[in-house]
Amino acid sequence: MQQERESLYTVAIYQELMEDALAHAGLSSSVQRMKTPLGGTGFTVKNCLVGLVRPEGMALRLSADDQRHLLTIPGSQRLSFPDKPAHDNQWVLLPEAMLEQPSHYASWLKKAWKYHLTCQVAGRPRPKGGGHKGR
Repeated sequence: MQQERESLYTVAIYQELMEDALAHAGLSSSVQRMKTPLGGTGFTVKNCLVGLVRPEGMALRLSADDQRHLLTIPGSQRLSFPDKPAHDNQWVLLPEAMLEQPSHYASWLKKAWKYHLTCQVAGRPRPKGGGHKGR
């Protein structure tokens, strides 16, 4: 059984940590906040939903292979959506310690970014509420 956890940071601090990691990765550090139908606060970069903050912490939407890899790192766990079980296998909570390691965090943000773009190319819809205008 998965142990529930509570976030150590505020949404503003999560945003600052993400901006630092994105700058470290050479990506746009302009992060926008948005409410999502998944609850919590989503973070978008160039209209791509790359992170989701819920009471449990920061989660990223990743490919199945990247999820398996991330879940081997101590402190990571699958994010569960009791009211929306279709999303249960899409998001993984990051270990809190990773957020303070910009290069490591940045590598996972890049994977989330690339997965989001892959979903678009494959013709799958972008995640709803991803800050996309005109939809």
